[in-house]
Amino acid sequence: MSSQLPHLFSFVVCLLMARLAVAQADWLEYQSEPTIGWEAIGVVDLSLERETAHVQAGFGEAILLERFEVDVLAAGGVRERVVRVRRYLSAEGVRAGGSEVASVRPGLDRIHLHAAFVGRPGENRREVVSPDTLKIVRESTPDIFLDAESVVIPYSGLQPGDSTVLVLDRFINAESWPLPWSRIYWTQRDEPIERFEVVVRWEEGVERPSQGGRIPGGRCEDIGPRAFVCRATGIPALRLDPDVDWADVLPSIAIAEPISWQQLALLERQLVDESAATLSARNPDLSRRLAIPEEATQEGKLQAIYRFVADEIRYVAFEEGEGAVRPRPAQLTLDRGYGDCKDKVALFLAIARDAGLEAYPVLVATERHEPEGLSLPSWRWFDHMMACVDHPISGTQCLELTSADLPTGKLPASLGGAVKLDLRQSPGGPLGPTRLPSDRFAWDVTSRTKSTIHCEGRFSESFEVEISNGLGASMRGALRSISAEERLRALEEIYADATGSDAKPTIEARGLRIPEAPLLLTGTIEYEDIGDPREWADWSDVDPWINYYVRSMRTQNVNHPYRMVGLRVRSEIDFSVCEDLVASEGSTGIAVDLRADIGRFTRRIERDAQVVRVRSELAVPARVAAPNELARLEKFFEGIVASTPVRFGLEVADD
Repeated sequence: MSSQLPHLFSFVVCLLMARLAVAQADWLEYQSEPTIGWEAIGVVDLSLERETAHVQAGFGEAILLERFEVDVLAAGGVRERVVRVRRYLSAEGVRAGGSEVASVRPGLDRIHLHAAFVGRPGENRREVVSPDTLKIVRESTPDIFLDAESVVIPYSGLQPGDSTVLVLDRFINAESWPLPWSRIYWTQRDEPIERFEVVVRWEEGVERPSQGGRIPGGRCEDIGPRAFVCRATGIPALRLDPDVDWADVLPSIAIAEPISWQQLALLERQLVDESAATLSARNPDLSRRLAIPEEATQEGKLQAIYRFVADEIRYVAFEEGEGAVRPRPAQLTLDRGYGDCKDKVALFLAIARDAGLEAYPVLVATERHEPEGLSLPSWRWFDHMMACVDHPISGTQCLELTSADLPTGKLPASLGGAVKLDLRQSPGGPLGPTRLPSDRFAWDVTSRTKSTIHCEGRFSESFEVEISNGLGASMRGALRSISAEERLRALEEIYADATGSDAKPTIEARGLRIPEAPLLLTGTIEYEDIGDPREWADWSDVDPWINYYVRSMRTQNVNHPYRMVGLRVRSEIDFSVCEDLVASEGSTGIAVDLRADIGRFTRRIERDAQVVRVRSELAVPARVAAPNELARLEKFFEGIVASTPVRFGLEVADD
């Protein structure tokens, strides 16, 4: 339940799973130009007052200037100049930073590095970065194929009080890309920015680019017949919290080739349809593997096709060249048995349409939940593709084809309510971004526990925990991806976290290979030599699973809204006492009914001579809690935890 603010421009150099090679690259040119100095850049140093304030606030660095100059060329393509001056305020700032990174897509982009040096405004010192120290980085993992490359620029001789300067041109071959060009610039981050500018110019014969978004404390205005600027000064650093949808919170300025949402959807839809059309209409082998009965209902067809594409076509991410937005041919994906989200969607659509289902692709922004944050039409907002199917009775079902652990029509908790763009052939709804459906309770848990107090001084317990919806799917995927030994260790850790007990239960997970059913954790545990219960006056215990999931749902946010995925826990606990004892009243008659607009917690306890039955239910529907609601939310959760203990008396039975 936590997320981290992306450090968007002070990149960590040591990229996991990365391959480093000595520059040069055919897309990179470095020619240090001594004429580019402090005055030419137009940077103003920090005042003593501002520097002191930043240091006292704990910042190790500040950006003195960040400027992006975008020139849209009549001959095609876009030239982007990046100017960044970063001031290092402390030794901690130097240790944590000291490098810049610029990325390209080889074959589509190239970079000309004009200046990279260390110095101080108003002084003559200038330590130029040597070309020999530049490093080319290309990411590579077994399941992610990328052709994006980066140049890492390490600054040497850096001391507190120094500033680093970066000036480069990026040439974007927009004509070779299948979708309209666009750029997105984050205007606030986790470090203060003294001056920020985006300057946009377009040559004669070029249509004025679209502009959207916002810049804290700034504005956008025309500065000529074919130019405008968006700028601000003194942008404060974002306040941090642990559980934040940063893509929704971070402000940005977006610049793009003019296009409507409908036009963008049709362009992307065409790419998907071209891929889907490559699948052979008559494929006996595919029909055999699908095994769909002739009398199958639409629901039956959908489940069979979904399970085939999700389970039998392995997910492998392709982000090479146009493969970032253009699916590979569906027939190729079927033959290979693997593909990325777009490839799997294209294959699913080809099969589903042949079966008579009304299926269509949707673009998804997995880290965004606020459609209004997409300030203009651009493919850059989106990082995923799914398929949706319309049904005249059951409505629309959206399918996550990259996971083999979800029931048909269910989404991971993280994707519920995420921003989507329908790519319908005939738009039947809004012509812009909307939200994916979401479960009211993406975390849905039912626990059943039977506890027995034995007269010979032994306590035994059996339990089963049924986990459904997005939480069940994510746990299923995590558990079945590891070895049996690791799985047992993980289950024992879950039990220990829930109960606080060091004792190890006999525990197993069932339903790991049955995604259409809930995940089931079952187990038993015994405690020996607990003493003679006939000498005790009472017994006390807590509801471990409600407490466990409440702890997982709580947040330490203070500054930003908290998105809760929705939690429901239904708990049944039966305490049985041996024949020599009788369960007396104790607190068994106390009912709990905590109600608020946040949710509800109820508990009732029933008793007969030998058994105490505790029935509890917690329901906290999915919602976004504003900062001014967070204290009340925490108080509600505290009330639940305080209400879960159970206590009842023990008496020796009459002969």
